[in-house]
Amino acid sequence: ESDGQVHTISADEARLRNLTYASSLFVDIEYRSKNNVEHFNNCFIGKIPTMIKSNLDNLTQNIEKQCYLDPGGYFIISGSEKVLISQEKMNNNQIYIFSNNKILEAEIRSLEENEMKSTSTIKVCIAKSNQYDNKLKLTLPFLKSDIPALMLFSLFDEDYSNYIDTSDEEIREFLLFSEIDLEDALENPAYISKKLNIKTTNYSMDKKDTFLVDNLDKNFLPHCESKNQKLHLFGLMLTNLIKCHAGKLPFDDRDHYKNKRIDVVGDLLSFLFKQLYKKMHKDMSQSIQKYYEQNKIINITQLVKSKIITNGMKYSLATGNWGMSSAQGIKVGISQVLNRHSYMSTLSHLRRINSPIGKDGKVTLPRQLHGSHAYRICPAETPEGQSCGLVKNLALTCIISEYSLSSIIRSLAFDSGAVPLSVGAVFDATKIIINGNWCATVLDSELFVNQMRKYRSNLDFSPHVGISYDTVKNEVRINTDSGRCLRPLVVVENNVPK
Repeated sequence: ESDGQVHTISADEARLRNLTYASSLFVDIEYRSKNNVEHFNNCFIGKIPTMIKSNLDNLTQNIEKQCYLDPGGYFIISGSEKVLISQEKMNNNQIYIFSNNKILEAEIRSLEENEMKSTSTIKVCIAKSNQYDNKLKLTLPFLKSDIPALMLFSLFDEDYSNYIDTSDEEIREFLLFSEIDLEDALENPAYISKKLNIKTTNYSMDKKDTFLVDNLDKNFLPHCESKNQKLHLFGLMLTNLIKCHAGKLPFDDRDHYKNKRIDVVGDLLSFLFKQLYKKMHKDMSQSIQKYYEQNKIINITQLVKSKIITNGMKYSLATGNWGMSSAQGIKVGISQVLNRHSYMSTLSHLRRINSPIGKDGKVTLPRQLHGSHAYRICPAETPEGQSCGLVKNLALTCIISEYSLSSIIRSLAFDSGAVPLSVGAVFDATKIIINGNWCATVLDSELFVNQMRKYRSNLDFSPHVGISYDTVKNEVRINTDSGRCLRPLVVVENNVPK
């Protein structure tokens, strides 16, 4: 209040008085200096808007004033109701093979589980200098230009024949030119160190080597745990690319809904909060540095700039400009004023999904209704005109998966007969890929899939976990990440629904 009083606010009061409905965030800070440790408890670092009808909101609600038909799921910012539109994105940690201007490319955007970092993208393409000679080239995020793809195995001091099935005649013939390419590159000992993406020039050779080793560890397929798994996945990537080139495997479909993930309100807010928190943290450490150099007494509670998080959140929700730095890119139109024309239009607005493709392009494929939209996306509810088919709505039967830990599933998989990957793995065994990480093989795939599904129906792990058996690629894919669209299915055994 203006006279300094503080009291809890209810949603309807925020609406009537044009206030922001938010809850305060407190942290405990421990300050360590050379000779002592100080504790500052319950430091206020900012306010975070509270969603109506969320768990936080239910504690303070005045039931009589609330409409029991109101679905909730929106925020109140300066008295106006704001919705966050869910954003559609391509899935990480999956190998995609696309034909780009007649050039075949395999790419994988890799991200560690539970990390909010930006992804590291790895691309392999088939470079043709003439009709016959097909060289595999690899692009890595920490290299200036592409290198022969097989060179990666020699960087790890491994032989590529352990990871690529060379008993297959076609694959062996295809790799001949890549081998020559590799041998040419290996003749020059400084080949790779020249390509490292280092800003400074005065790096010693040892430093360059450690830089390379660190980057191969952190930025090359970071979602795989061991060197062995990374190389096997990379080998699989090359194998699939060659098979696609030979016409044995189809290309990936950009518009299939298994390749899509949906960022809901929680993902969007956490992305924003992460950026704001980093900024606040940086400001705080700078002012502590300044105080320390001037030998002033440091009182942390005064140095925390709580305005950064409070105003940053409020600004983004009020204007719809999402994100802080220009590096990650500022998305527009994520936060919108809730449509209250009718009850149905409110429901539709809360369940809307936006695809981040430019609306002005005349691309028809992403706009079309896809077979995999069945029971996941409403076939009728979409705007007319330029955003037709790019702005979609969730079907009534669809839910969006929540994240669950993959470690439980790993241990259950090993109990059900899966064998961990070893060097020189069996290439004809069924691959088990958990969240994009090829971590095991199994010989009796039918039995394994049925066993895992039994575990799921007994609720040994979350029912949101997706288990699919791909007979064409001979792999069992298990996904535990958030943002997958799930639809209800009836389990039928011997023509009787269970």
